[in-house]
Amino acid sequence: MCLMVGLYTTAIALCDHFFRPHPELQPLQLEGIRIDPVVFSLLGIFLSLMLVFRTNTAYDRWWERRKQWGALINHTRGLTVLWHGMLSRRDTANRAFFARGISASALALSAHLRA
Repeated sequence: MCLMVGLYTTAIALCDHFFRPHPELQPLQLEGIRIDPVVFSLLGIFLSLMLVFRTNTAYDRWWERRKQWGALINHTRGLTVLWHGMLSRRDTANRAFFARGISASALALSAHLRA
């Protein structure tokens, strides 16, 4: 998209440079239009406030995701400890299966949410 905008502006600039307006065309009379500089300072203040609100909202969403991901990890650890407590010490195959399955569910959820 940036490349397309760059090519478009380059084409406009080249057309302006090589194809000057005809002498019979009258230029626009814009000398009577004046814009007070206060408008630009107010616009700058408004844009800076909007940027601050947008940044704070994005940080709040990131922080909420971080808390939820931490809670998910804590619950999977607790579930793993619960399964290890329920299985006998000699049952290493089931212990490894449940440990891999529980951790894989968190990774599968992460991959699903990114897609």
